[in-house]
Amino acid sequence: MVMIFDDSEQYSMKCYHSFCEVRRFHPELKSLMAGIAFGNDEAFAPLQAADFLACATLQEMRRGKRAWSKKYSQFRNLLLSESPAYGKLYESENWNAKVIRERKADMLTIWQNRRNAGLS
Repeated sequence: MVMIFDDSEQYSMKCYHSFCEVRRFHPELKSLMAGIAFGNDEAFAPLQAADFLACATLQEMRRGKRAWSKKYSQFRNLLLSESPAYGKLYESENWNAKVIRERKADMLTIWQNRRNAGLS
């Protein structure tokens, strides 16, 4: 397991400290915890999803069913929309060798476009 957190100097140090403490006090987990990394949440979608999930969880814990009322939730439409197309364009992907071979041209095009734009 590799854990990835938002890249913030103050927060990152706390995360790394906690990571080390867990490995020190629970040696049976050390072999499962392969590493820790930090990334830009504006560029790495899973971090954005984690932020969203944390916010939604906190709202629900604080307000219960009211958390999803129009008054309290800026995410209400994203989570509760009746339209399957609105805000729910999430799908799981299985990036095995076959899929990578099939999508190689697409991936190279995306990489080249990012490189040309100075993003990679």
